[in-house]
Amino acid sequence: MASVMMYNSTLSSVLNDSLFVDVENFTLTENFTSFLPPRFSVKPRILPGIVRGNHSVELDHTDQLRATNDTEHYIVGFVMIIMAMLGIVANGILIHSVLRTSVFGRFYGRLLLHRSMAEVVSCLIIATFFTPYVMISSSISDSLNIAFTTMFAFSLSTTYLIHFLVAVNRFCAVYFPIYYNRSSQALWKQAAGHLLVAVLAGIVTSLSFFFKCSQFVFSRRRYDILALGCDYSDHEFSETKRMITIVVIIWGSCAFAALSVDLLTLGRVILYTTIMKSTVSLSYRQNLRFFLQSFSLNIVICSGVVTTHVLSDHFDSSFTRFWFSLFHVMLGFILNGVIPVLFNSALRDMWRRRNATIVSVASKMYS
Repeated sequence: MASVMMYNSTLSSVLNDSLFVDVENFTLTENFTSFLPPRFSVKPRILPGIVRGNHSVELDHTDQLRATNDTEHYIVGFVMIIMAMLGIVANGILIHSVLRTSVFGRFYGRLLLHRSMAEVVSCLIIATFFTPYVMISSSISDSLNIAFTTMFAFSLSTTYLIHFLVAVNRFCAVYFPIYYNRSSQALWKQAAGHLLVAVLAGIVTSLSFFFKCSQFVFSRRRYDILALGCDYSDHEFSETKRMITIVVIIWGSCAFAALSVDLLTLGRVILYTTIMKSTVSLSYRQNLRFFLQSFSLNIVICSGVVTTHVLSDHFDSSFTRFWFSLFHVMLGFILNGVIPVLFNSALRDMWRRRNATIVSVASKMYS
């Protein structure tokens, strides 16, 4: 009887001590299991958002990433806030330019406007939520994390879908110029295009709510979007991982499909300019310029998809992984606002200060 009581007290003390272990890094060791009789089967069970504060236990609790220290958190947070501010400024300039000039076609210009607005929202979420979470707080409520991360995923889905729609827009303008100029400028068609983007982005984002523990959260440990944690005994664990993979595949498919459409457009542009060197019209040159900026952006986005979802998983440090994941996404936000301005002199000229003359004022009044 005394031996049984000693065994129970020893087992109770070990179990009580284990309640205060960091669950994200906790693994069952041989010494721990040696206290248990053979009839006991031990299975690691991790519950979402309950242990040591109210922070989320993400789906990747079995990974082997080296833990980051406070210095690395501060460096990453500082880079995030700088990149987010640059993204807001760059896309804000593009929004202002598109609204004030008619250098873009009506539909094409509104697509750029829609994409820049989505990226401004993404940058604001990074600046106001992700950055303070990384630099200041190590615990945050799951509800707040899910809300902000879901908004970020929606705006990111919108960005990827518009990348593809912009490529299709350039394809139609080059291959079917007469039909494009006659039909694509109708307001109801533009409204339908923007509504379709919003609906598809909402569907893609809603995939994270198909299972009880698959909602998107931002991981302070990995500096990335992950899913709220399930335990291995839950039959939905594999389904949750599958839903995340589906969302990533949709984002990557939009990026690479846009690049493929751009390559088809490039073939038509090269063929036309080779055959009709002396009669290339101004509108065709404008389409070529619009295509080049779309093509260069898609190169950046596709490289970002590869680094974020392929190369970044091969690093054993979250700090190193950050430069190949979230940093690349934020760099894309900045370039999306900068590249259209660099490729269009009319946008650059709009910011130059001109001296007004009587002739210029009169020409504007009577034009």
